[in-house]
Amino acid sequence: MRNECYSFHGNKQKICNGDSDLPKWKIDSYRISWGLEPIFGSEKPQPRESNPSFVKNEKNIGYGPGSELIRIYEEAGVPSCSECYRLAAKMNAWGVDGCLKRLDKIIEDILPRAKYWVAENKPWVNAILPNAVKEAAIVIKLRSDILKAIESAGEPSKGASASQLNQNPKLPMGGKSRNTPASGCGCGP
Repeated sequence: MRNECYSFHGNKQKICNGDSDLPKWKIDSYRISWGLEPIFGSEKPQPRESNPSFVKNEKNIGYGPGSELIRIYEEAGVPSCSECYRLAAKMNAWGVDGCLKRLDKIIEDILPRAKYWVAENKPWVNAILPNAVKEAAIVIKLRSDILKAIESAGEPSKGASASQLNQNPKLPMGGKSRNTPASGCGCGP
């Protein structure tokens, strides 16, 4: 245990010692705010540079499952970034059937941004849940929201419906869920 951390207790002590599940840059920023030296010397990650010619609006992405997904998150108060709009444009081009076939790929695309959004906007969730549990919950929520967006955009022409696919979402650690996903996080910057 670090000498400067003896006066702290619980999670604050874990953060002070650098033993928390928080990102290294966040631990350093807490330590700095408490008047302590950073441990890791890491800085907050900067968002990826976006294409300046890409305008964030519905006019340049068309309509389809991607537009519906943007709408779902914006109605929930989760802003969309340029990467979200790029994915939405792809989803619109793929259509309902193409999105159903690429469901795992779509989740994989959104997951890093969703994890970052949860860390920034839901710090209590980020602090109390183990990373594997947090990621599984985010994956379940993403799957549910993507399937809602696909259903809103139209029914698939053949094969399983989006609601049937939602019965058994894949979890990152190979677990199984029989529960309907609850509302919560989303995709944002």
